[in-house]
Parts: sequence; structure tokens; C-alpha cells
Amino acid sequence: MTTDHPTAEQQAIEQHASDTQAADQPYGYFRIDFAQATASGWAAHAEYVELVHDGRTLMTITPQGTDTTLQRAVPEAVPFELDLPRRYSALAFVAEKVRLVAVAGRRRTILSPTDGFRVVCADKARQELENKAAARGGPGGTDYPQRVVHPRPEDFSPVHLPVGYSADPAVLGHDGVMFLTGGSNSLMEQYRMTREDVRELSAQWVELLRRRAQRCAELGITYVQTILPEKLSILRDLAPVPVSGPTPLLREVSAALRGEPWWVNVRPTLEQMKPKRSGFFATDTHLSPQGTQKVAAGLFAAVEPRLRGVVERVPMSTTQARRGDLSKYFGTLPFYEQVMVADDRDFQPYAEAARRTARGEIGSGRHRGLWFDFRNSTAASPKSAMAFGSSSFGPGEDSEHLGWWAKHLFAEFRMRWHAEFDWEEIERVRPDVVIGQTIERFMPQIPEQ
Repeated sequence: MTTDHPTAEQQAIEQHASDTQAADQPYGYFRIDFAQATASGWAAHAEYVELVHDGRTLMTITPQGTDTTLQRAVPEAVPFELDLPRRYSALAFVAEKVRLVAVAGRRRTILSPTDGFRVVCADKARQELENKAAARGGPGGTDYPQRVVHPRPEDFSPVHLPVGYSADPAVLGHDGVMFLTGGSNSLMEQYRMTREDVRELSAQWVELLRRRAQRCAELGITYVQTILPEKLSILRDLAPVPVSGPTPLLREVSAALRGEPWWVNVRPTLEQMKPKRSGFFATDTHLSPQGTQKVAAGLFAAVEPRLRGVVERVPMSTTQARRGDLSKYFGTLPFYEQVMVADDRDFQPYAEAARRTARGEIGSGRHRGLWFDFRNSTAASPKSAMAFGSSSFGPGEDSEHLGWWAKHLFAEFRMRWHAEFDWEEIERVRPDVVIGQTIERFMPQIPEQ
């Protein structure tokens, strides 16, 4: 690889080299080929180079090779080149949401863009901004209502877009179904996780969940655990990217826990839905009300078998048009889909006295750390339950939330919007049931105790 540096950049290199050589501070330059989704450049005094997105290291590469022209100017410089895990926008680099960082021990330096790439990136970012401004309104049509109850046929008109249309970190699949493929969890990379990483992470997950089960048993508490599969894993036949099934990590953990009385594997349930796509919103990462109902039936039947029938008998009586969390990535158009939902009238007589008694927030995350408490003297079960989960349990306001079903089923229900178990609270409250729930794409991060 040969590297041409404009005069201004060369002067900066020489000055930087003279300033940092004594301290061996790593430094260097990079450029991005947006068409090929590759990064290349060079680093001096660096053990390796990290690709960092929103503060999270996604991958590393060790600089290697030679470049005579480059090393004549900077003898310590070593070239590098890496394939990016996905296509990034120029705006992501301009805003420094995506960075390349040279690392040597505890010393870290953000690499600078080459002069040539700086110009190209600025022009491309300007064009991206102009394209966003071309359509009026907020991202994902936020100028329009999130939900429309009882929509009329004349309220909406279908629009055809090409399959595979990319709106990083989302992509459009077949039949109007949107998929998350990127994001801070680098979802597609998880389907290509190395065998070594799978073994290490699955062992940690199995140990954690069995430790939870043992501690709940010691406290006389019923424990139930599930991991919801990704939409991409279930509706893979509609996806424009190659996916053959669940991530290797979820597959490994599920196999290791098969037979555990507290483990609820909901993937077969979602795979068997007819039609399968009815289990998820088209414009959202989450389960649809129909998919949530199926999951709730299996999950809460693990607590009391008779609750399966209670859940399955709830009708979906209301038509609703809604925008999902993936639609915001597709410009400013308000993409709606029409779904059937249940409301409190459908869950009688168990909804008669269901009410939220308290809510609060721990920390300053957007949702993580929120908590909700419910009481229901007309619940289907006299038991108390506490869930540690994600947005799939949610605030319990709609039938797409597992929490909505739980608040009608249990006389007391507490929802804690985080993956970690709060054993201090569990021991203080002593619920009859503790439910653990997370999502497939969150699995590379083991919950801390």
C-alpha cells in the first residue's frame, strides 16, 4: 500500500512526530472507503488500532506490513487496513460517533483523518444532511401521531420500496418488514461470532442463570427465565441478509439449559406462528401483540399452568395503526402498519382492579432503570411477581408489553427495567415469582451482579 500525504498533512506529521517521539505516544492517520466499507491508514508506536462506535470497541487490528514512501517520512509508521462491520455514514465520522484509536498500553490516541479524506468526508456529510432535509418533518414521521385507533381505509396509502434498501442500522426486507442489522450491539457480527467466544460467553450465561435459580430456590421463590430471540432470527426468510437461524450464542445457551424447569425457550413458539411474520411488528424490533400473547402464555404457564388458558382466551378486538422504532431510520416518512391489539376491556374480569401504584427511575438512562409497581385485587392469580427485563416487558401500558399481561395475571407485579437482579430488593420484598428476561442481541454483555 502506498500513502500520499498532502503538504499540510506532512507538516503535521513531522511536527507530531517530533512532539511525541520521546514519549512514544501513539498517533497516525486514517481514511475510509465508503463504497467498499473499509478503513486504512497508518499508526506509529501503536500495538493495535481499535474501531470505536459510541464509546464501544467493536474490533481491533494490529498494524503490519511496510510502505517505503510512508516510512521514509515517518520511520515508526506501520500501515493497517480493515473491513468495517457495516457501512457508516460520513456524518458518523464528522460527529466522531465512529473513531479509530491507536493504542499502546494505557496510552490511547484518536487517529486523525487524512487531508484528502477530510475533504471527501465533509462533502459527503453535507450531502447526507441535504438529503435528510429534503423530506419535511421529524425522523420517522414524528410530526404524525405514534398510534391511530380504528384507522379508516382512506387514511393510508401503500408505498413500494426496493427490498434491501439500507437505512443504517436498519434494512428493508420482503413484504414491508424492517430489520435491525447493526446498531450499538453489532447484530450481524453476532451471527458470525467465533466458536471460542461462543464457548466463553455461553459458559458465563449458564453459570449466571443457574446461580440465579439456586439462590431463588434457597429463598423459596419460583424462578423463570427466558431470552427473546431477534426478529432477524425468526423472520430470516423475509430478510435481505443471509441468516440461517439464531445466533450461535443463543443456540448454545438454549441447548445447555434444555430440561431446566425454570428455562422457557420461546423460540419454537414464535417459529410455529402462522403466519410466522405475525409474531413481530413490521416496522419495529419488538414482538407484536399476537407474538407477545404467545410468549406470555408459555412464560406465565411456567409459573401456573392454568395461566396459559387465561392468556390464550384474551381476544384482540381493536384495530390500530402505529409507527415502529425502526421506521425512524428510513428518513422522515411516517411508516405505519395496521395491527390488532387487546385492551383492558378484553381482559375482563381480571382487569377490573388493575392499577399502577408507583413508578420511578434509577440512574439517568433513557429507559433502563425505570421501575413500575402494580396491584390487582381481581387478578387471575393471587401470587406476587417481580420481573427484571427490557422494553419487551415495558411499562405495561399496551398488549405488546409482557408487563401488560403480567399486571392482569398477578395480584402484585413489579417491573424492573434492567437485566441485573437486585437481590437486596428481592430479599426485602420476597415475591412469589422472579422472572428474568433479556433479548438475543444483548447477550454479548453479561449482566453484572
